[in-house]
Amino acid sequence: MLYKGGTQTLHETWDTSKVLQTIAEDQITFFAGVPTMYTYMIREPDFEKHDLSSLRVALVAGASVPVEVQRDFEERAKVRVLDAYGCTGWISSATPLDGPRVHGSIGKSLRDIDPTMDTDMKIVGEDDQELPHGTPGELIVRGSQLPPGFWRMPKTTLEAYRNGWFHTGDICKKDENGYFYVIDRKDDLIITSGYNVYPREVEEILYTHPGVNECTVIGRSDPKRGQIVVAYVVLKDNAQCTGKEIEAYCRERISNFKVPRRVEFIEDIPKTANGKIYKQGLRELSSKRE
Repeated sequence: MLYKGGTQTLHETWDTSKVLQTIAEDQITFFAGVPTMYTYMIREPDFEKHDLSSLRVALVAGASVPVEVQRDFEERAKVRVLDAYGCTGWISSATPLDGPRVHGSIGKSLRDIDPTMDTDMKIVGEDDQELPHGTPGELIVRGSQLPPGFWRMPKTTLEAYRNGWFHTGDICKKDENGYFYVIDRKDDLIITSGYNVYPREVEEILYTHPGVNECTVIGRSDPKRGQIVVAYVVLKDNAQCTGKEIEAYCRERISNFKVPRRVEFIEDIPKTANGKIYKQGLRELSSKRE
């Protein structure tokens, strides 16, 4: 935006109502934010009172956006929400404005979109060998926009930058058409009774529940199962729901081993300074309750 001489409107802190008001009054054409911001906007009681028709592009990055949130915002704001992926520098191309719609995808590698670009992405296993389409594995990337390593962390740099590729720590998959999908962070994987559970899959189901405003899922240590699936849920205003009802709702839609064994209702999910959900804070809270 600065390079093109465009106008930027900045807010000192996030205020959902003020952001929506600014988009409407200043005729904002481009909005970029993390998933939490989109969740806050679609849950805003006065959302429909703001005219967002000036928006041409809405971009979401920084974390995986729940498909339900993405679709809801698109339907109500009448603009495509493009999901993008980056590691300091932009890595994948978001869904084209006028191309096929692929909800849940972070798009294709930049080289697949434009052969003159030098940015590549691929999915590999533990042996760093590329995996077949549809098989989950770690996303590794390379491109001139990436930093050369971690500042004053030579051991970490040596481990993360192997064979000319940066290992992101994100578990992803690639379909036969070249679209990439983020499944979860490698560190967030829950292993319960020997089964692998990716929190995002459970979160996607929870977001479809009519009473759920916001949620996140983590693993909690358990003497019998190794870990159990724990869901932290913020209910919508005036919504009434029990943990058992949430569990039953999930059980109808996902495999039994993925169903949360505990549902904790909280007023707000902890966030980092840039609005991302702070799962480590919840893990620390969870460990105190074990």
